[in-house]
Amino acid sequence: MFDDNFPYPFLGVNFVSNPPLSMETKFEPVYQTLKMYRGISNSVSKKLCLILSFDARITLFDLTQKDFERIESVITSKVIFDRELNFIVKKNINLHKRIKSYAGRRHSVGLPLRGQRTRSNGSTARKLSFYKEPLILNVKKKKK
Repeated sequence: MFDDNFPYPFLGVNFVSNPPLSMETKFEPVYQTLKMYRGISNSVSKKLCLILSFDARITLFDLTQKDFERIESVITSKVIFDRELNFIVKKNINLHKRIKSYAGRRHSVGLPLRGQRTRSNGSTARKLSFYKEPLILNVKKKKK
């Protein structure tokens, strides 16, 4: 049960200040709350609950501060998530760009790189590209 000091900082997040982990989620099962972190999927969160010997129906409301500390220690030792995962993904993308592989060239142009169709659906990928803005600025300068 929660005690008077409930807003425990958990994985660098304060339950009260962070909207996904607000007081409304205290009655959700623990495995669903863990899925809110990038890099922790449904299967990983259920395996973590098995490692920690938590019942599938246990909620955040039922956990104590020691349980939160146990969860945090297991996750930080066994799972790559959030900032570390973002760093690894960016590093891999930059590696592909540096060696000028097919995936790296597609990343730099802002096109889909896993064989998706570009004749009709590639425009969405190009819109989402953060490299498109400098290209547009260069075209506008040439027109003047």
